[in-house]
Amino acid sequence: MFDKTGTLTVGGARLVAVEAAPGVAPDEALRLAASIEQASHHILGATIVSAARGKGLSLQAPQDVREVLGSGLEGVIEGRKVSVGSLQFAHGEGRLEEWARRAARRASWRSALTVFVAVDGRVIAVFLFADELRSETPRAIQALRRAGVSRIVMVTGDRAEPAETIGAALDLDAVLAERVPSDKVDAVVMERRLAPTLMVGDGINDAPALAAADVGLAMGARGASASSEAADAVILVDRLDRVADAVAIARRTRAIAMQSIIAGMALSGVTMIAAAFGYVTPVAGALLQEAIDVAVILNALRALAPPHALGHPPMSEAAAAILREDHERLAPSLERLRQIADALDDAQGAEAEAVDYILEANRIIETVIARHEREDEATIYPRVSSYLKKGHGLSAMSRAHREILHQARLLGRLSDGLRPSDVEPYLVRDAQRIIESIESLVHIHNAQEEDIYEDAAAQLDIESQAPDKGPNTHENRGATAFERALELASDGGRRWRMSAGVLVILAFAAAGVYLSWDYFARLRQGAPEPESAWSEIMTAHITSDSSAIGVLTSGVIDVVFCDVGSIVKAGQVCAQIDARPYRFIVERGNVDLSLANGRLEKSRARLARARAKYERNQGLFKRKAIALSALKVSQNALEQMRAEVTDAEAAADLAQAAFAAAQSNLEHTSIVSPIAGTVVARNVAVGQSVVAAQTEPLFRVAADPGTLKINVTADSRVAYALRLGDAVSVSLETDLSHPFVGRLTQISLNPKPSEANANYDVVITTTNRNLRLKPGMTTTIRIMPSGAHRPTKK
Repeated sequence: MFDKTGTLTVGGARLVAVEAAPGVAPDEALRLAASIEQASHHILGATIVSAARGKGLSLQAPQDVREVLGSGLEGVIEGRKVSVGSLQFAHGEGRLEEWARRAARRASWRSALTVFVAVDGRVIAVFLFADELRSETPRAIQALRRAGVSRIVMVTGDRAEPAETIGAALDLDAVLAERVPSDKVDAVVMERRLAPTLMVGDGINDAPALAAADVGLAMGARGASASSEAADAVILVDRLDRVADAVAIARRTRAIAMQSIIAGMALSGVTMIAAAFGYVTPVAGALLQEAIDVAVILNALRALAPPHALGHPPMSEAAAAILREDHERLAPSLERLRQIADALDDAQGAEAEAVDYILEANRIIETVIARHEREDEATIYPRVSSYLKKGHGLSAMSRAHREILHQARLLGRLSDGLRPSDVEPYLVRDAQRIIESIESLVHIHNAQEEDIYEDAAAQLDIESQAPDKGPNTHENRGATAFERALELASDGGRRWRMSAGVLVILAFAAAGVYLSWDYFARLRQGAPEPESAWSEIMTAHITSDSSAIGVLTSGVIDVVFCDVGSIVKAGQVCAQIDARPYRFIVERGNVDLSLANGRLEKSRARLARARAKYERNQGLFKRKAIALSALKVSQNALEQMRAEVTDAEAAADLAQAAFAAAQSNLEHTSIVSPIAGTVVARNVAVGQSVVAAQTEPLFRVAADPGTLKINVTADSRVAYALRLGDAVSVSLETDLSHPFVGRLTQISLNPKPSEANANYDVVITTTNRNLRLKPGMTTTIRIMPSGAHRPTKK
């Protein structure tokens, strides 16, 4: 689902045409209108001023300015009264001239907004404004269709007429117009019932719909921060075709992730089965598992590069951008051709003026349009064709070149030696048709070429670059563009190949370590050192008088304040769950509650009116002023209103409960310490997902972390060598260089004393130096009794 304004379209008002009266220069009309609009704060006024300044027109300061809200602006410019605004404001009730009526009709079928400019009471120009499609919008819609998106819907708050025009131009499946933000949410919910839904928007009013969709995608380059925060993903460049890229990247990334998961689990499963039957030693199994992990990681790294990155290195869009700039430089010439074609309508009886127009159009076509098309055919197309998967698309473009050049030759033949005495209505009509045909053909052809250039820029290969053939008629315009792009592509390709080379070297190094492990292991082998009779390796569980800190709300850890060793106070915040989703839910719940209360108040008001009407009808019935049927109708209406109030009250209660639950969740996004003490264990990191009542305690806080108890299960041989109060030395098996000295505080027989080999529970109280032992951990230790007691032969 797409929003329209700012997403599918450019957004805002754009001056698309200036229709001037005969004998009035469009730039002069634009200059006068922009001079008076300098005093306006309306968006259309800002657009007119910007267009005039973009053309380098000199604006004058207006005098005696008067603005009529919603109608227009008028003032004095260079001694002339200039009015800019609606038809009624600029012209009054009089009949428009034929050219102005034509402009109004053209604005109607183009769904454009019109602004009239009048000087001293006479309309001299009509400005046409429109919110045009983005140049990349059709390509983006087609790419989504190719990607398998089965239904594309546009939802907008604009009027139905322009929305339907945009929908028909893009061949959308549905157009939902005149929708307020709540209606957009309802539309998204409806579509979600049919299939997983992606919502794309950029405005504040799109934020609720983005949050309601399965996936919300915000256009962040010009979009509001509210929409960016509500969305699941943000496109940071102002390009709609990146939506299709995002869908393709997501699907490819998911496919690579599934490949890595399945391959990793399968290889690990095979290794575990081989280890279970004794074919793989523990050390070899550990190395094999590391190799499997590295292989899975290397496969996952493919998501960082475009598809087929090794065969076709990614390149920048420099070539396509420079060629698009060439098309933009053609825009003024095409605009002038359209103006000439319109001016020929009023050239009847003015033979000299018609000849000037036709000769000017021929000059523009020969020196600008035809030259551009010949250069594309001779230089750009041969270079682009070698980079496309299929070259027949350019063949169709070459056919368009030939048609444009054919029309140019026809106009050249028509204007060759043309004199005012040769002008006749049929000749003017033919010239007008040729000029309009060329202008339309070039517009469509340029849009198609830009699509092809975008596709070519994504597939260019530095290795397949054609050799430079030297200068040509257009000073290597296309060659320069592609050489820049290919240079950037070369750098990117080298960086990718360097990274790939490093990964391959690491893989071979890991394989070499694994294959040589047995050899080095044999060199290190010798007579094993006898194990001391005073020591035993045991599994111990470490405890302390500590409090566990858990979570009451699910989410993602946003920030962590406490670390092991930190001194905290009771009620101090140790970590924070990302509260933005809950804040949005609270805001939405508040809105829902307000709406539910509003509906409840309306229902109660309707109930009061229905009750009053029923009581009035009862009185009339008693006086036999109305029939029983009328009384029953009012009674049924009363019962219906009562049911509606009951439903509204239930909906308000539900909304109130949802709002209270959301506020409660928001309050529990802060994870606080219940006691004052020292953090002795931490099991949380930024970005970690936590689930209420399922996630293990994130922190443990001990009032006195320096003293711990080690619970050991010992067999009878060791237990007989120990006495209460004995001093013992305890070391972690993983760090024998840091022993802990403690005393035995408890020795008790384990349950089931009838067994021959009874076990004993031994508790050692020790000081926790440097907090190296963490409460709650289970580890393997080495215990060395310090007393004189020796194990008996039992």
